[in-house]
Amino acid sequence: MIAAARAWLAMLGLALGAAAQDGAPPAALPPVPPTQFGLQVLVNSPVVVVARTVEVRGVGPATELLKVRVLERMRGLSIERDAELPVLAPRGLLRFGEENLLCLRPWRGGERYEIVQRVGADEAHYDERLSVVRRSIWLLEERDPMRRTDATLDFLLELLGTDKDWSRGYGLAELRWMAREQRWVFTAERTARLRAAGRASPRDDVRSGVDSVAALLRSPVPSGPQAAATEQSRP
Repeated sequence: MIAAARAWLAMLGLALGAAAQDGAPPAALPPVPPTQFGLQVLVNSPVVVVARTVEVRGVGPATELLKVRVLERMRGLSIERDAELPVLAPRGLLRFGEENLLCLRPWRGGERYEIVQRVGADEAHYDERLSVVRRSIWLLEERDPMRRTDATLDFLLELLGTDKDWSRGYGLAELRWMAREQRWVFTAERTARLRAAGRASPRDDVRSGVDSVAALLRSPVPSGPQAAATEQSRP
């Protein structure tokens, strides 16, 4: 549902620099989509997999060392299907036998991993979330940051045309966040594409959502970051 998609993004709080808010691109654009998910999760997650927990072992009063078996590798060139990865996690976060989408980074630069973000297979709209992550990672194949930005906008506008409430809500939530935190994205040409998508939509939620993004773009530039920092966020 739309509220669930907004909740996903609401959990992703990370303060961004004013350079991204003053209407000009940052001096060095990160090699990820200029979305909240890209800038707060993917930039910190060199490994993204769908995996099943195959071993759970306590290593402290609040920590467990897990082994997860890779069912699908989305990101991480050295990771193969059926590989078993050691993952440190808070006690009880992952259960034996369950499937999860895991965004991972090396723990203290070693061979173990820690979780940047997790989505459980039993959570609502799991397949739609997997699709969003796959497409977001696919955008990393575009090395030119401005072409990647255009492709990102294409992807979000495509989501506005789907018949799935959660996916439309996710696309609108990302566009609103970008209008607040990455205003440089919205050149005159891209803003025109956004407004055209809103006018062409037969759905009230899309038309009103695009209007809200356009209103944000007309509002004064924020003077500071909009969200508080967090190390581990989840949908």
